[in-house]
Amino acid sequence: MRRTSEEAAATRRRILSAAEAIFIEKGYDGTSLHEIAAEAAVTTGAVQWHFGQKMYILLALRDELCWHARKLDKLLEAGMIEKPLKAIADFAASAINCSADNNNCRRILRIYHKKVSDTAAFYHEDRRFRQEVRATLGNVFAYAEAIKHLRAPWTSDTAANTLWFALRGTFKTWLEDDSKFDLKSDGLRIVQTILSSYECAGVATRKLSAVRLIK
Repeated sequence: MRRTSEEAAATRRRILSAAEAIFIEKGYDGTSLHEIAAEAAVTTGAVQWHFGQKMYILLALRDELCWHARKLDKLLEAGMIEKPLKAIADFAASAINCSADNNNCRRILRIYHKKVSDTAAFYHEDRRFRQEVRATLGNVFAYAEAIKHLRAPWTSDTAANTLWFALRGTFKTWLEDDSKFDLKSDGLRIVQTILSSYECAGVATRKLSAVRLIK
């Protein structure tokens, strides 16, 4: 009997949940596809059918944690953004709040960034992902510039690059520092300071708050 798309999605979700737990317990290199399959109660063939290699399981976990930029891109493509600076503020708040609220997020992203630093294939995938996010930010800021919502002397390029590096630095500090850096209070404050400098008079975004946003 053929599986429904709902069954396939449920199987994929089980595999990712199993992989997340084992990666955290044993590390990426210490985990096998067979162990992931056993934990998810599926065959190794099913894991390979959904993801091919172990690498793509970790990339899928990254994508599940970093969905915010792709949602922003889809909203822009669908013509559903009326206030681009507010949309960017919502994107930044959701990225920070959801990461801080997910107990496993920091652990998985640490594993991911370790693989990026020591494996060429992960490095190239991460570079592609970073280029995608920066392009999305650039496109939304370009829209803000076109409708005169972006304060001079900011341009879409300088605004996108500044926010991107601020977010990268914020998350890098959070991943490296266990105690001194609070992602919600410190991270939101940093990003809000930058976002407020983009606004033209009379064009308000919203103050970032530590309220969990639902995907």
